[in-house]
Amino acid sequence: MPVRQREDGFSPAQERLVEALRANRPGRDIARVRSEGRRIDRLRRHTSTLSDRLSALRPVSKTPAASSGPGASHRGDRVECVKTPIERLSEAARARGLTVAVAESLTSGLLASEVGKGESSSDWFSGGVVAYRMPVKTHLLGVPEGTDPTSPECATTLATGVRALLDADLAVATTGVGGPDPEDGHPAGTVYLGWATATDTGAEHFQFAGDPEDVLGATVEHALRLLVRLAEQA
Repeated sequence: MPVRQREDGFSPAQERLVEALRANRPGRDIARVRSEGRRIDRLRRHTSTLSDRLSALRPVSKTPAASSGPGASHRGDRVECVKTPIERLSEAARARGLTVAVAESLTSGLLASEVGKGESSSDWFSGGVVAYRMPVKTHLLGVPEGTDPTSPECATTLATGVRALLDADLAVATTGVGGPDPEDGHPAGTVYLGWATATDTGAEHFQFAGDPEDVLGATVEHALRLLVRLAEQA
């Protein structure tokens, strides 16, 4: 059930907290409660945005439909929905006996969270490393000091490093600028996805539009698709 908001912006629970604060420290902590409420709202919006993006990749029906839509194919009276990226990744990894790892800077664990939702992921998902600060990239995953964190070199080394660290067959890494402001000369939305397999390494560049939530969602989507491609070609 949704929480009812009062006209002053507080929910009933927040209003009770405000009254308690007034009793002990009149007027001083009201702004803090309001600020915390706004922070929670931003977090909810971010989670909802990513969830909506990834839900759009999932089939919502397997019943016959009156007309065909994108992503559906008919065989007789059956409608076969296209599998989602995570379903395809899970199938390919299990069929080929592959293990998968991810390294994340920009996405801070969002990609690992999605990969972990795959069927029987404990059998094929080795794990992930969140390497947000440059010293972590350097000391844990082998990115040379002075490397531009928003670069194909960084993305490739992150993927290579996490593949070796977690002894995985293939790995993908995310790095870039989520925004809303530019960073070190790179515009917001600049993203690099790195990959590493037993026979190949490389990186792809993307320029995504929108606010930080849009950029993160698009990055996770494309990283999942890259993992699928690597697994299905292995």
